[in-house]
Amino acid sequence: MPTTRFNGLVIDVARRLQEPKVEDAGYLTGTFSRYSAALVSSYVNNAIREIVRDVLKTSGKAFPEIMPEMTKSTAPLALTNGALSRPSDFLYGLSMVSDAGNILFRYIVGRSIGEAISGIDPAIVGTADEPIFYEEGDFLRTKGITSDSVVLRYVRLHEDIVISVAAAGNGKLYTGANSVYTAATKTLQGTFTPALVVADERKEIMFYNNITSKVHHARISSFVDATHVTLDGSDLPSGDISQGDITTILIADLSPNTSDIVLKPDWNFAIIERAVSHGIADARRLVLQQEGA
Repeated sequence: MPTTRFNGLVIDVARRLQEPKVEDAGYLTGTFSRYSAALVSSYVNNAIREIVRDVLKTSGKAFPEIMPEMTKSTAPLALTNGALSRPSDFLYGLSMVSDAGNILFRYIVGRSIGEAISGIDPAIVGTADEPIFYEEGDFLRTKGITSDSVVLRYVRLHEDIVISVAAAGNGKLYTGANSVYTAATKTLQGTFTPALVVADERKEIMFYNNITSKVHHARISSFVDATHVTLDGSDLPSGDISQGDITTILIADLSPNTSDIVLKPDWNFAIIERAVSHGIADARRLVLQQEGA
């Protein structure tokens, strides 16, 4: 979720809770009367967690289609002696597949776990052809197949998003660049300081053509090496640009600041409503404590 959106949710919830300082410029950094921004952010995070769990309960196997941003697939993991360490952000299992992709482990939950372990239910005992997996403490246990290389797909936990108001710059500026542009292949090549890196892919790039006095705006489509990238966009030069005629290059990462979740905008109302209810419940508890004092 972009930081600006999370900050906005915190402010909207604080307004609904009638926090007097919410309109002050310093509210997000600590100026408050009743509800601090940090407290309200905890309400918002709890609301997001509740929504994720509710959607999981009601949607079942359709969950990945509704909240794909909350699903995760691992790299191949080593299953040893029927045990696999549960990922730290694991919430609910969706599937486990052998690395070869030909065997699907069935996920067992609730009372079915005891029945599977005891062998009471012959349909879920776990066999080499139809293995099962289930949670046990910090591990995922399997029956039927106990050693393999597997890929786990699961619903991940929502980690707290935090308020961020710090200014930050994340672009790179090159002056006196000795780059050349080749129109046929849409490539930009030259000696860059600092060097180009693979993380520059998909970043926006602008460069000044000294001959035409025009700034071209594009996106880096692929990283070739530290001196060579390809570009895409509708504002690229129609012809080649010789060495010495590109005098300034700016590469800017304009991607939003994100945490572990990118909820659809239409979840905002539900998040705000639930967060406000948490704030009201806290206020009522405080009143009852004061009355009982």
